Order: sequence, then structure tokens, then C-alpha cells
Amino acid sequence: MFDSNMKERVENSITVTDLSLCTLKKLIEFLYTANFVEDDEDDLEELFDLYYAADKCEVMGMRTLCGSKIMSKATADNACQIFQLAHRHSDKDLKLQAMDFIQFHSDAVFQTDGWKKFEASGPLAAELFSFCLKKDKFAR
Repeated sequence: MFDSNMKERVENSITVTDLSLCTLKKLIEFLYTANFVEDDEDDLEELFDLYYAADKCEVMGMRTLCGSKIMSKATADNACQIFQLAHRHSDKDLKLQAMDFIQFHSDAVFQTDGWKKFEASGPLAAELFSFCLKKDKFAR
């Protein structure tokens, strides 16, 4: 980008429109320190944003760390969101963790509004439901 006659080289700047300033600061801090300190006010949406930024910028260590922090905040209400995030970013490890969580807590998850919305998504919901049924069958 800076090695050619692209706009970024001419203006000597990059415009980032899909990341908040807070998210960008945390990403840059991680790049310099390899450290991520979670603020008390970090909620799941902020972790989703940071996960997105890490994936977009291919900072895989941060993506993995965010995935762990996201799973530590998993509940029956947000488990389907986590599963969708992992699927959207082709994160097999996070996806499997979310699937295991949903399967283990399926009675609660299947009663949530999040599941009802997710169920309408079609093939992805069918994949997850099939996974839960198979694991439940082998657990008996």
C-alpha cells in the first residue's frame, strides 16, 4: 500500500472506518506489548469488535485471546452469537467451543430469544442442532 502510488502513500495515512478508536488502540497496544488487559467495562460487543479487528488485521494471537475471553462470558443468551461469530471468521476452535457449550446447556439455550432468531438462519442452525443431537446420543 505504501510501496505504490496508492492514495495511502500519497497522503501518508490510512483511513480506518470499520473500527472504533478504542478497538484500534487496544489492537495497537497488543501489537507493541503482546499484552491485552481487559477493562472492567469491556462487554461482549467490545470483545466481538476486538476479535473482528484482530481477524481482519491477521493478529492471530489476539484473535485467540479474544476468543478465550468471549467464551468466558458465554451464557445461554449469547451462545448462538458466539457460534455465528466463530463461523463467520472460520475459527474452528472457537466454533467447536461454542458448539460444546450450546450442547451442554441446550435446555437453556433452546429457550432463549437468541436461539429463536438463530433458528431462522437456516443451514447454520441445522448444523448446530444436528451436532447437539449427535453428542447427546453418544452421551447416553
